[in-house]
Amino acid sequence: MESSPYFFARFGFVDDSTLYHVANYGLYWSGSAVSSTSAYYLYYVSGELYPANRYNRSVGRSVRCLAR
Repeated sequence: MESSPYFFARFGFVDDSTLYHVANYGLYWSGSAVSSTSAYYLYYVSGELYPANRYNRSVGRSVRCLAR
């Protein structure tokens, strides 16, 4: 997404105190919870953006992308 005004950092994610996929995936929670235990997120990998995924909220993901 080189032409995007946003920078999707690829910080990976944390699950069970372990950091995964640093420098490979950027995963971001949305502001919309599905339930008290899950929420929507999007992820960025290899130049592609995948929105509207959902997962358990106990997994650590970034909260938002960064503006350039």
